[in-house]
Amino acid sequence: MFGLFLMVCSAMNCQFEPYGYIYPDEINCLVDRELLVSEGKVAECYPVDAIIRANN
Repeated sequence: MFGLFLMVCSAMNCQFEPYGYIYPDEINCLVDRELLVSEGKVAECYPVDAIIRANN
């Protein structure tokens, strides 16, 4: 599994935060990453070992 992460910057620092999508393979993640990059956003695909669901 791969997760799509978007770089978010504040006044003090920048960090990658989950963009909310999990992909079964790297290829699908890279396709969506390229779409974000074409919009001028910084995104990366990283391996994900597990998913913890949040109770909202």
